Amino acid sequence: MKPSLIEWAPHCGWLCVVTPDETKGEANIAFSDPSGTIKEKGPSKTGTVVCVKWHPKKQFVVVGWKDGGVCFVPKGGVISHTVMETYPHPNQGVDWSHDGTILMTLHNPSSVHLYSYLNIGEDISTSNLMQIELGDQVMLWCKRLSYEKHRSTRISGDDDSGVDEPSFGSKDSLLDRRADRSLVPTGTEFLFASKTGHIYGVDTERQRNVHKLDSEVIYLAYCEMISTIIAFTRDCFIFHLTKGSVDGKCAEKVKVKLGGTADKYYMELNDGLLVMCYGEKEIRVWDLIREDNGTIALDVSKGFQPDETINVVTVNGKRGVITAATNLDNIAEWKRKRADTNIETAWKLSPSTHVDSPVSIIRWSPIISTSALITEEGLILLGENSITVKMRGKMAAIQTSSNSFTLLHATSGVSQELKLSIPSAKGICLGEKQLVVWNDDTVVTYDVQTSLATIQCTSFACVTTSVAIVNQNLYCIEKDKIFARTLQGTLRQEISLPEIEGDPEILEVNRSWMAVATTNGFVRIYNLSSKDAHQEHNSKYIVENVPNFYKFHTIRINHTGNKVAVTYLEDVSTVAERLLVYDAELDSVSYFSFDRGMTDTQEYETQAELAHTSSGRPVTAAARKMAREQSRFQMMNHRAGALEWDENDARYLVVECVNIEPESTDQRVLTCFVTSEHGIQLQGMQPKSIHCGKLVSVSVPNFYFVRKPGWDDEDNRDERTIGKTLVAKCLREFLGNENCDEGTRKAMMDFSFYLTIGSMDAAFKAIQFIKSESVWDHMASMSIKTRRLDVAMVCLGHMKNVRGARAVRRSIQNGENDSMKCAALAIELSMLEEALIIYAQNERYDLMNKMYQSQNMWSHAFEIAETKDRIHLRNTHYNYAKFLEAKKDSTSIEAAIENYEKAGVHAFEVFRMLRDYPKQIEQYVRRKREESLYSWWGAYLESVGELEGALSFYSSAKDYYCIVRVKSFQGKIDEAARLAEESKDKAACYLIGRLYDNEGDVVNAVKFYTKARALSSAIRLAKEHDMKDRLANLCLMAGGAELVNAARYYEDLPGYAHKAVMLYHKAGMIGRALDLAFRTEQFSALDLITKDLDAGTDPKILKRAAEFFENNQNYEKAVNFLCLAKEFASAVQLCRSRNVRVTDKFAELMTPSKDDMPNVNERKRVLETVAELCLQQGAYSASAKKFTQAGDKLSAMRALLKSGDIQKIRFFATTARNKEIYILAANFLQTTDWQDNAQTIKDIETFYTKSQSFEHLGNFYKSVAIIEAENLRTLDKAMGALQMAAVCVQEAEQRNMSSAGIDALREDLKKYVVQLRKLMSILDVMKNDTADGMRQLTTLAEESLEDDIVPCTRIFALIIVDHATKKNWKQAYRSITALLKKCPNIDIEIFVDSSTLDKICDEMRMGRVTKKKKEEVESDGEEVDFSHSLRRQNVN
Repeated sequence: MKPSLIEWAPHCGWLCVVTPDETKGEANIAFSDPSGTIKEKGPSKTGTVVCVKWHPKKQFVVVGWKDGGVCFVPKGGVISHTVMETYPHPNQGVDWSHDGTILMTLHNPSSVHLYSYLNIGEDISTSNLMQIELGDQVMLWCKRLSYEKHRSTRISGDDDSGVDEPSFGSKDSLLDRRADRSLVPTGTEFLFASKTGHIYGVDTERQRNVHKLDSEVIYLAYCEMISTIIAFTRDCFIFHLTKGSVDGKCAEKVKVKLGGTADKYYMELNDGLLVMCYGEKEIRVWDLIREDNGTIALDVSKGFQPDETINVVTVNGKRGVITAATNLDNIAEWKRKRADTNIETAWKLSPSTHVDSPVSIIRWSPIISTSALITEEGLILLGENSITVKMRGKMAAIQTSSNSFTLLHATSGVSQELKLSIPSAKGICLGEKQLVVWNDDTVVTYDVQTSLATIQCTSFACVTTSVAIVNQNLYCIEKDKIFARTLQGTLRQEISLPEIEGDPEILEVNRSWMAVATTNGFVRIYNLSSKDAHQEHNSKYIVENVPNFYKFHTIRINHTGNKVAVTYLEDVSTVAERLLVYDAELDSVSYFSFDRGMTDTQEYETQAELAHTSSGRPVTAAARKMAREQSRFQMMNHRAGALEWDENDARYLVVECVNIEPESTDQRVLTCFVTSEHGIQLQGMQPKSIHCGKLVSVSVPNFYFVRKPGWDDEDNRDERTIGKTLVAKCLREFLGNENCDEGTRKAMMDFSFYLTIGSMDAAFKAIQFIKSESVWDHMASMSIKTRRLDVAMVCLGHMKNVRGARAVRRSIQNGENDSMKCAALAIELSMLEEALIIYAQNERYDLMNKMYQSQNMWSHAFEIAETKDRIHLRNTHYNYAKFLEAKKDSTSIEAAIENYEKAGVHAFEVFRMLRDYPKQIEQYVRRKREESLYSWWGAYLESVGELEGALSFYSSAKDYYCIVRVKSFQGKIDEAARLAEESKDKAACYLIGRLYDNEGDVVNAVKFYTKARALSSAIRLAKEHDMKDRLANLCLMAGGAELVNAARYYEDLPGYAHKAVMLYHKAGMIGRALDLAFRTEQFSALDLITKDLDAGTDPKILKRAAEFFENNQNYEKAVNFLCLAKEFASAVQLCRSRNVRVTDKFAELMTPSKDDMPNVNERKRVLETVAELCLQQGAYSASAKKFTQAGDKLSAMRALLKSGDIQKIRFFATTARNKEIYILAANFLQTTDWQDNAQTIKDIETFYTKSQSFEHLGNFYKSVAIIEAENLRTLDKAMGALQMAAVCVQEAEQRNMSSAGIDALREDLKKYVVQLRKLMSILDVMKNDTADGMRQLTTLAEESLEDDIVPCTRIFALIIVDHATKKNWKQAYRSITALLKKCPNIDIEIFVDSSTLDKICDEMRMGRVTKKKKEEVESDGEEVDFSHSLRRQNVN
């Protein structure tokens, strides 16, 4: 029955199929798995289904009905929820938002409904969010998503909408989204195209008019990659609409007119690829990402007719496949070459596939590589691996269409077409002389002749999913059982499985053994050698320890029936990353992990090794080997494809490794040995050729693959094509020895096995009886390819190849690694390509370059030299030029000249090559216009007497020396001299100088010698001709020995001593210069010389200079030079005797280093002397520094104390860590204004604490208490200070540090505490009873003494001020009298303000107590300031 609608699930490989039943007026909704079999039947309901859509995350579909109803149908269930029963208008479309929370329904003509979807447990609820009438006939719809950065990385800006729309039409948007995984979709807008050309946008917040086109829209899609709306209108215009300048509106980025009529166009968009057909034989492909388009067409050579046209097309951009259906019921499929960017060449057409009826719809699954076709007869599923291929022995059967196969003999290449009598074959199985084919309800057997001709033998009805033929018996899976039947279909045996094991799902036979895989993960092995099949081993639940098991994917059993290799699916479409191998004899399951690159045994060993090394033990060689193996076989981007056991060696398993990216060319083949003793042993891995498709069989020495259609390239060296459908790939171990006998083949396989498990002795023993030299030669070649140098050396011995052994020995002597030794041997074995590969792997591009040159492969040599070996690029050009020169034809000579130029040796090599052709040389020189060539050719002309021509070429070369030489030869001395002077050419000037010297013209000779920098010749002439004034300058220009010689010359001349001193100085003979300056009293020169003296000067010279300056009373310079001469004691003595001020600079100069004065005591004595000198002169900081360097920190501290620099004292005390220094520093800080400085108080406490001087610390706290007690408002602080002092006394007593000072301090503290408490109690009484408090305070004042913590003066002052404030003048005056009586010698004005005292005395009309002081002031002649009351009396 023909389906009306199909819809692939976006999250799994299931297909929803809607089939109308016209007789009942119902619509059936069912669900199919990727095989095309209806696995889950859904509900049937009266009515017509108009649209269906899978939920984006859950396994149910929303169905829209013609009566307007909308409901949910889960996979395999009944209607679970009804959104609306009916609606006045029929349903036109349904769709979901990106996250599945919003459901959109479209009802004809223009009603749009948005529903919210909520699922809690099994409860489903929907509510209508909004209903919009667009007011226009809606024809099409699609949706577009909006994106924003993930919340954790989003940067807030002015836009607070929470949505960050990608820029429409941006070419970078695809790359940005793929690279930035933090972009997440946040909203969905549904787009609707109307009959009038309007495009509307609707979301949960608004409705807007996005754009207006001029005609009806008949195709609408949204390209998410570039954020562009694609619209095709009735008038055949196609539009690309991007974001416009007005918010919400679109702009027309592209507008293209297409030919033909719009009704013929059929379009599909997927993953940035837009494909369209229009009733012709070609398809237009538009790559929206690259903004490129082109056409691809049907090809007659692929089985299509010349007049065949395309009706339906679809594209799977992710997998790079375009599928189309033609008017002749053929399916065309194009596959993309990822590396090719040209559309017309990138898509390769595969051979046609015929179907039985016209195709109306094609849909690709977004998850699996399967497409669904709706034909007039029903549903057809086609996948990339859906073509059935079977091979047994040397015969292969390849499905070419749904009802035809090609039989092919792998050895002879003979092929035979088999046309089936049944339609839509589901599978084929090959027997020894028969084959069986079946479809959904029929099984047909054929006899196969030697010529591959087939004769139908039997046919019977049978509903089966899998059939195998063994010994004239057919084994069929029929529902939950396996039936053994005769070729005529008669039942011979029924095999039932326990319910716990599930139903049989896959069966696979190999010779007389059959493996059965069940739906619940069990595997059974049957022996078919007898009349009835009997189970050989117990059933095995082999997926017991796998995390996720959905179903078995592939199962293969070896020909001895004791090993079964399986792969399985984790879900409906995902192949698991483990390959499982069941060992029936051990009843165990081993595995290989693609993600980890290790077998189960290797994982156990790795864990044990980790436990071994975690205790700190070194990494073993075994651990390093396992790490190498893991990195070699780790394939995180691959999964197991086809599996095949070798037909003859039951140990050998070959696994096809398929890349999870469908279009990737990184496809591989993994080979391994499986034994009970060693488990899975990985042998090797090799890339699968681009020609090769699915692996179908392994028969050592060949692997057999399906040949991919559309690849017409020539075969590789290790591959050969069989017919048009098979590729035989030879194992690299057998290359060159493909037709070996059975004994050699077995020995080679044993050799490979023992090499794999690392048993070299057994490997050599396996091949020791092989006599064929070609086998040893081949094995040596294979050893080179596998980098097994030890094996190669054994092979060389059997081959008696002395040259190869010598090459390896030389490589060993050169200290090269094993791979380079293999390269040396490869060259001797003529394996030049392998040697090049090794050189490339070792980055020895220089050797690659040499090898290419030796083979005259100059293009490759230049490619390597220009890209990888540029240091030898010029050498490569030189060798190529030599090669061309040897050909001796004109074309080669010109090319040789060009390469000599690139090598930079043309100035010599070209003249050598053309030495017999002077005219050609001259032409070459004139053509090149290089100065070096002009000069060379000028020299040639000069040698043959052509002086004018030589001058011309010398002028072009700017070779002034040669020009001057020729002109001098011609007698043109003046002209030559002028040219030499103008050109400033040294050689030319020297030549002219020689000429003038020979002629006796001394002045000009000296002049030109000087210009030529031939100064020795100029000095010689100056001396010989008494040119005293010129001589000094010439010597200064010459330098070196000439300076000394000239100085001696001037020293002997009276009146030229100053020049001799200068020249000695310039020559570096400072002592000689000073000596001469002292003798001749050249004081100005002496000052200049001494400026260059430093510590590296001879000490004798320095002492001589110091003596000179001391005699001339320049004591500072004398001290400086004594210090430079390391005469520190003399320098100090001079400073002391001559009172030279010691600056910081002098202090540093007078400080000997440990190298200057290794004797520690002597150095200390000098430093102390310098420190004392600085101390005498008041340079306290410098003195402290020197004392510190001498190790006398105490003296350094005393010097710092004299400086009074608080910061330096504090810093020094902190860093010195000395008890006495701590005490000194604290004592000093108490002499400063510490009372108002909290930091100073803290430092005093810290220093006393660090010195453990509790007596000093206690006395300090005592002082603090006394100061705080002076202010009666802070008596509590004073009490606190006394308590701290008591703590110090207690600490000292606990540490047995008692002393007289501690005892005295203790007594003072007791006395002070009593006094302070008494005063505090009196002050508390005064707050409540002033009279009583004042009386007690007066008694206390009379009893207290001056040395109490609160002296009597302070108490009397308090009483006096209190009485004066209250105007109790009598009591105030009585208190003054009592104070003066108790302390007659005190200055009362210190404690009470003089104005208050005068006021009290005046009020009592008594003599002022301040009178005596005022009289003293008056007697000193100063102005007397009379009190107010006396002034008043005088006025009266």
